[in-house]
Amino acid sequence: MKRSPSLRMVLVALVVSLGGSFHFGYQLVITNPSQGAFIKFLNNTLGPKLNIESDTTLDNVWSFVVAVIFLGALAGSFSIRLVADKVGRKRGLYVSIGIGAISAALSAASKFIPSFILYAFSRVTMGYSVSLSLGLAALFLSEASPKECRGSIGMITGTCVQFGTVVGSILAMPQIFGTYDHWYLIYISEIVMMLAFVVFLPILPETPGYLVQRGAHESAKKSLIFYYKCSEEAAEQHLLNIK
Repeated sequence: MKRSPSLRMVLVALVVSLGGSFHFGYQLVITNPSQGAFIKFLNNTLGPKLNIESDTTLDNVWSFVVAVIFLGALAGSFSIRLVADKVGRKRGLYVSIGIGAISAALSAASKFIPSFILYAFSRVTMGYSVSLSLGLAALFLSEASPKECRGSIGMITGTCVQFGTVVGSILAMPQIFGTYDHWYLIYISEIVMMLAFVVFLPILPETPGYLVQRGAHESAKKSLIFYYKCSEEAAEQHLLNIK
């Protein structure tokens, strides 16, 4: 029988989704409102080296750089199961957010070096990060939430993708950070949001499914009690179902 998720589970889903799916949505849109600033950056850094004089050529190069994030995302999607099984769902999120923070820092640094090649490289690694984060967050919530309310919890992941697109669209507007002088602040803002997620993540136990997979049954029982808000006896029954 379906039931509504507990307040604790909703908060867990929000924290995990804001560290995962939110950044996917954020990265999808930030290059659109601030496109003029990025093309000017491309022209000033790469234009003289490649003798780019045509606006059409600039637009084509920029379109390619925008698209390379999906090459990284493709690689990230193939890594989800490997990372999840090797280091766990929780530590996997640390890995993906760490890669994302480094990628955002490289994007911001490329403004001051200046290097459009570095910016393009950071787009690839950021794509890997957001894809990995999206997959790990979904897996984390699927294993942590009671099966009766997994549908409701899953909706929060999709909602946070849309929330990320809204925040990204606003911050990348020319009236805010989407200018030639300030576009790097779009990435600094994302680093701050990633660090905020890292502050809350240690509070959350590893998922019961992964702990059972590793044979840590006592830790899995404690994890079930935390996420399901159930008694020790009920946790024992849930543990048997997972096994």
